[in-house]
Amino acid sequence: MTDELERQLEEMMQRRVAHLPESYDVEPATLARARRRRAVKLGALGTAMAVVVAGAVAVIGQAVDRSDSHYVSSGVERPAVDTVACPTEGSQRPAGLAPASTQPRVPAAGDPDALSHLVSYAAAQDPRYTVLGPKGWRCSADAGEGRHKLAISSPSPSVEHAGIYMLDDALWHGTGGASLACAASDDPSAIAYLRAHMPALLPCEPDRTYTRVDANVTTFRGPVGVIGASWLRLPSSETADDGRISELTCRPADGVTVAECEAIVADWIARVRDLDKAPVTVPTVTCPVTYAITPDQPLAPPTTEPRTVTVPGADRLASYAATTDPRFVVLGPEGWTCSAQLAADGQDGMSVSRSGSGAGGVSVLNDFLWHGGVGAPVACGVTTDRAVEAYVRAQYPQLVSACDHPGRALTRVDDHVTTFVDRDGTRGASWIVLPSGISVDDGKVSVLTCEPTAGLSAADCDAIVADWIARVRNPTP
Repeated sequence: MTDELERQLEEMMQRRVAHLPESYDVEPATLARARRRRAVKLGALGTAMAVVVAGAVAVIGQAVDRSDSHYVSSGVERPAVDTVACPTEGSQRPAGLAPASTQPRVPAAGDPDALSHLVSYAAAQDPRYTVLGPKGWRCSADAGEGRHKLAISSPSPSVEHAGIYMLDDALWHGTGGASLACAASDDPSAIAYLRAHMPALLPCEPDRTYTRVDANVTTFRGPVGVIGASWLRLPSSETADDGRISELTCRPADGVTVAECEAIVADWIARVRDLDKAPVTVPTVTCPVTYAITPDQPLAPPTTEPRTVTVPGADRLASYAATTDPRFVVLGPEGWTCSAQLAADGQDGMSVSRSGSGAGGVSVLNDFLWHGGVGAPVACGVTTDRAVEAYVRAQYPQLVSACDHPGRALTRVDDHVTTFVDRDGTRGASWIVLPSGISVDDGKVSVLTCEPTAGLSAADCDAIVADWIARVRNPTP
């Protein structure tokens, strides 16, 4: 590692730690003992977690070029951006929406480096109608019959259509709104509606990969680098039009980069994801904990009270909890078994599986960062954060293949959370807080993995991932 590379990474870490959110603390005595015994691993780690670690360390022996010194910072201190009011080309502003404010605003999410090149384009105060875009672009809103559009495009005449656009439509609005909902999310209700009324429109977007963020928000990635998200509120019945679907799409091209598209989508998600909630109550199952080293103070026992969940499909599931830490609380099919393990080297986790089955299920893997060649490669496999890759590339070049993501589609939700979907249908999410420097281990990585199997559908996994994200993003003090 060159002096210059080390200096850049150190400075970036120091800037980012200044405003880190409250994280999950480990008892000092436990952590000190864990660091003395990093080489000792707990053989009883659940099969699902072992697979995650094995996938990260099995790439030993592949060296790469370490000359790249470009890093993208994703700290939480974001710059304020100017607001540009967008004219409405239709007959009127979308019904019931107040006019947009032209005051500058601080984006709710997104990489600060990418945000520094963007401004906020607003057609109304509704968060769906306020979208980031490159400085100097033009915008317009079209309030047609039922369906509305906000388009943000380059001023260059060579661009034939908008690189960023938001479509908003009623549901069901015949097959118009339903087809948009089907293309913008993989919600089974929208697919079932089209199958019954217009089967010729199926499949809607077969080349897109979808990840459910919460009860209403889905992210997607499509061909030629398209990145987007949708907000969906289902109608009250199959014959009603009181639902709503909004889709944001960003197409990287001249004038807007992939990193900027990710920031644009992350900011939009952070503002629209709380527009609608529908809570349900699920039972709680406590999970036994196995310790490799007897701790001075065991994990706090979890509550046995039912808990409220705000993701669709949760009524089919139960809540499994090993302690009060939200990372150790996950949804899973009712009647399954669960256990948690704390290894001697500071790594820990839990698993939920069908009794007698060794395949599929839900697992959580937690580690501290950097934790040498153990925690860092795990983090690199579940995030697009270039600071993590830079650390692995510089310190453990033989493990840098863990930062490649063959068959895995990653979507950055905010500064700390990333979702992923694998080619085989496995999906999950990670929560990462970076260390304060390259020579300290005060960072954290947590990975939730859900592998569909008998009794655990992909829709169940989407609900499990969305619920976990909602709680680790906003930990209770």
